Amino acid sequence: MEQTDNSSKQTQQQEETKDCRNCSYEETMKTIEETRLNCQRTMQICNQSIQTIGESIKTANEAKQNIDGFFDQYNQAMNSLSEKISGSFSGMSRCFLKNENTDKQFEDSRQITVKEGAQFFKDKKKVVFLTGAGISVASGIPTFKGVGAAPLFEKDGVTYQNEQISTYNFMKNKPDIFWERNLIFLGGQLGKKYNVSHLKIQQLVNQYKQIKTSQLGKQNAYQPQAVIVTQNTDGLHCQAFNELNPRETNYMNKDDPQYGFCPDVFEVHGSKTFLRCDNQECKDYDKKFLYPQKYDSYKDFICETCKTQARPNVLYFDESYDEKNYRINTLNELTSDMDLLISIGTQLDTGYAAQTVSNAVQQKIPVIEISLTPVIQKGGLTLKGKAEEVVPQLCDLVMELNKQLLPTQQKVANKSIAQKSQNLLKDQNNKSNSCLQSTNTSKSSISNKVSTNSAQSAVKTLNQNQDNTQTNQKPQVKQVSFRKPNIKVGLNTKVKK
Repeated sequence: MEQTDNSSKQTQQQEETKDCRNCSYEETMKTIEETRLNCQRTMQICNQSIQTIGESIKTANEAKQNIDGFFDQYNQAMNSLSEKISGSFSGMSRCFLKNENTDKQFEDSRQITVKEGAQFFKDKKKVVFLTGAGISVASGIPTFKGVGAAPLFEKDGVTYQNEQISTYNFMKNKPDIFWERNLIFLGGQLGKKYNVSHLKIQQLVNQYKQIKTSQLGKQNAYQPQAVIVTQNTDGLHCQAFNELNPRETNYMNKDDPQYGFCPDVFEVHGSKTFLRCDNQECKDYDKKFLYPQKYDSYKDFICETCKTQARPNVLYFDESYDEKNYRINTLNELTSDMDLLISIGTQLDTGYAAQTVSNAVQQKIPVIEISLTPVIQKGGLTLKGKAEEVVPQLCDLVMELNKQLLPTQQKVANKSIAQKSQNLLKDQNNKSNSCLQSTNTSKSSISNKVSTNSAQSAVKTLNQNQDNTQTNQKPQVKQVSFRKPNIKVGLNTKVKK
């Protein structure tokens, strides 16, 4: 009996064990199936992710191609826009060409002699000298475009127009090319010295200041003023100012509120002498400072305050005039009552110059144009010739006429200045041909050197007179010391006429 009970218990245990095994198997199979389904879903998700990544890569590549294509089109558009803007301003400056409309408003521009030109200065209270690239040709600096212009820049088989590179957008989007060209162009201006035209104009400006402050001037209630407005960024007008006004160079003191602004000269397009901060978040945004004496690349040109990349203190084609950097409001107010305008060596392709001349002609203010290629054909007075030949003659005649308004002691004091300008005139007359030949040689040298070496070689070639020029400067003037740039230029890089 007992044996039978044991046997029944064993049988029951075996059945329970079998049931447990069956249960465990079913649960295991169920788990495996769930795992398989999960794996399948995971694989589907992975495949979808792979497909999405592939599509993203494809989209990114297409976007890159579109961006590259857009940038190429953008460069072409900017180049075209620059040409159109230039053309529109040119049209503005030539709005007095002979046609059925202007014939009724203005007389044809006429040729005058230097002696006749000097007579127009008589009794004038506000004389404005507006100068362009033509006035600096005698100093060995090429014009921006036209005959004798600075060569075009070629990089990796692409030729860039000077107007195309000279934009803020180009500087931000292609900084390597921008700075490489900028340093070569800057190298062409380093070491250049003012010529007799710069000196004579400044001498006449100084004479007007003497008349204005003299007792005779006060008695006659005649207090004339002359203003120099230049589109050039070479700083040569300021050099001439420093030469004749060695005690008035506080503007080169960093602590001076007018730091960098030459008292008698309005550089409406800025000055390549300076850099300035380009970070709008910086407390020193737009603050000017000199180039560092030592640097390895343009990336060393940084704001001392925010440590971000600085920019040249120059107005570019896609930028606007403002008061802070170019004193445009001050200038407009100062010249609003001008009664004589002298335009020297400019094609009037920029906004301010074109508008200034247009306004003067419309208001019947005498406009004397000194140029080899005059552009004012209605309402102007033309002195055709080289600036370095015509300007000294004109200024000398005017200063001679003004002598009666100066006390005797001031006449004597001016003799040494007159002698200095006479010596400079003789020197430049003797060297004018070699100076122009040197300019052409410099261009050829750039083309040869840059294609095989570097921008450093090009700048060195164009900068050979720097040390002599700095030696001749007055000690009171804080000079800019440039280190030859060490920007490497590829073998495919060259400048092109």
